[in-house]
Amino acid sequence: MFTKGATAVASLSTGSFILSIKERGIYSFTNGEWKLEYPLSYSIYHFKVIGNYLFGVGEHGTIIRYNQKNDSWAESAFPTSQRLWGITGNDSGLIVTHAGSYLIISENFGKTWTTVQPFQHLQKRPIIRSLAIEENTIYIGTQIHKESGGLWEYNLDANSLIRIKEETVMMISAIYIDKQMICIAKGSCSTFNGCVEVNKKIGKTLSNWTRFAQTINEHAFLDVFISDGKIFACSSKDNYGYSRVYYGDSLKNEIIPFDTIRGHCFRGVYVNEDFMFAGSEESKWIQLKSNNKKKVH
Repeated sequence: MFTKGATAVASLSTGSFILSIKERGIYSFTNGEWKLEYPLSYSIYHFKVIGNYLFGVGEHGTIIRYNQKNDSWAESAFPTSQRLWGITGNDSGLIVTHAGSYLIISENFGKTWTTVQPFQHLQKRPIIRSLAIEENTIYIGTQIHKESGGLWEYNLDANSLIRIKEETVMMISAIYIDKQMICIAKGSCSTFNGCVEVNKKIGKTLSNWTRFAQTINEHAFLDVFISDGKIFACSSKDNYGYSRVYYGDSLKNEIIPFDTIRGHCFRGVYVNEDFMFAGSEESKWIQLKSNNKKKVH
């Protein structure tokens, strides 16, 4: 049933993983068992748990919201043909997603939305690829854009925009941020320069970036995340159709592959020594406690 793989994954407080199975819908995965939670013809490409809600965005402007308290689903779509790659927010109700070069923002957990154009002063505006939030600041990663590509910092209160990292030939496909550091995943389908970079935010500056060393040349890294103080990342597929999942050693500043997945590894999650990775051709559940690796495709 799941041979077409998954495009997004998240974990819920119930202990279940939630995955978007291509052209099938939203499924939960609990203790090795699958359950269809919400039928959906479009794929979701990013899940984010915000407050009591699980939000997801994906193809054709689709946005879904799951209320964990009353076990209810809601689906709508923004008026865009764009694929939405990212959504972020905080527990006060601020939700941020994107379409094209503008942001779509809610201040009430998605009940109402407004649009913001952070790049309106630019003559050539980049397309947004990834998002993260810290307090009143939104971090915006772009698709490949020669003139305006890179990582931008947009302050909601001041309505100010600063490019804090320039990228002319690579996209920033994922951003992770906390009080200690910011990590980005980068890449391009036309090169083998995909990488993970980290900034320790010493003195709140973001000028000193460290590229993690790696032993395999990748087209792109598609996700990077930190859980229990551990850094993980996953890549696009190689010429043989396989992607890799990595562990990041922040002391040695290197990332180390520890497993493979068929197809692009779009997203991953790590909870209580259990991994679930969403690959375009298979999903993989890895239990570190029992050292099990299961392709749940």
